[in-house]
Amino acid sequence: MKKNEYLSARILIQIATGLYFTMNGLLGIMGYNSGANQFFNDVNKMFGKSNYLPLIISIVFLISGIGLLTGIFVSGKNRIINFAVFVLWIVYIIINYFTDNFMEPDLLPWLKNLSVELIILAGLWGSTQKS
Repeated sequence: MKKNEYLSARILIQIATGLYFTMNGLLGIMGYNSGANQFFNDVNKMFGKSNYLPLIISIVFLISGIGLLTGIFVSGKNRIINFAVFVLWIVYIIINYFTDNFMEPDLLPWLKNLSVELIILAGLWGSTQKS
């Protein structure tokens, strides 16, 4: 593969993963106080608990997505940001797929969803590599 082909493929993957994280973050923040989330927030408040974890994760997703997208246009040490997002995504996969919901609801849907997360992980890994 020529260097120009690798560079354009890497940039395309970085744009796609940056958009994914940005949109996930925005949707999570916008939907944090609406619909079912508001109901569960109210129930948690009745019992004296507050669950801000989805909001925090959405903010981290938004910042990560913006970091990935600006890393395309700003030269410098964006590989450090990309590597940090890569490590956080590994933690996210482990928590979501191996500690809480191991093979739920069934093996095939679990594998399908895990494969999507692994594709995103591969895109993040590609953006950490030297160009």
